[in-house]
Amino acid sequence: MRFLDCFRGLSCPIHDSGCPASTQRVKQVLKCWVPCSCAACAGSNNHKTRRCPAYNSGMKHTSFRLNATTIFLLASFCIAIVFAGCAAPSAQRLEDADYGVKPSREFAESTARKWILERLRDPESARITYEPLEKSWFQYKLSPFRYAWKLEISVNAKNGYGGYTGSEPYRFYFRGNELVGRCWVDKKYGTGWNCSEQHDGDWGDN
Repeated sequence: MRFLDCFRGLSCPIHDSGCPASTQRVKQVLKCWVPCSCAACAGSNNHKTRRCPAYNSGMKHTSFRLNATTIFLLASFCIAIVFAGCAAPSAQRLEDADYGVKPSREFAESTARKWILERLRDPESARITYEPLEKSWFQYKLSPFRYAWKLEISVNAKNGYGGYTGSEPYRFYFRGNELVGRCWVDKKYGTGWNCSEQHDGDWGDN
């Protein structure tokens, strides 16, 4: 059982032996705020006081207190989730990954250019430079890594006042002659690269 699976439904820890002890402890903490959803406890679950009679029958959500161990476990869990989404694939995974068929350079450049020009205020002013195609990866939010051929470009175009805004980088990811992902720099919040990915013709965007 995967670690996060233990939290789905917030099932009663005493009836979920497949979860690690540390996970059960965190679930015990969460139980103070939500009704128990364990099938074995459902019949006697007291929704008014939000307690699970089979596990923490005397603990009401209004009387809950955090201790040092609980705080450490919750903090460790949150940090693990954050770093799991930020860590790059290992060198071995990059070597063994399937990147798909390399697209033609003409197709990759024309696809990227079309997407960019459709979003510029003054597309005729666009100055676009293209980097060589290379094997790479990207990630949409906390989805699994996706491996593909990357085309990175720099775009400089005029804004509404007629001045050039400066070069901005974009990344386009291809598997064969299919665009599967694109990434751009988050200028609003300064959080690095934002990405979207395509599955069966549908795009997921940040």
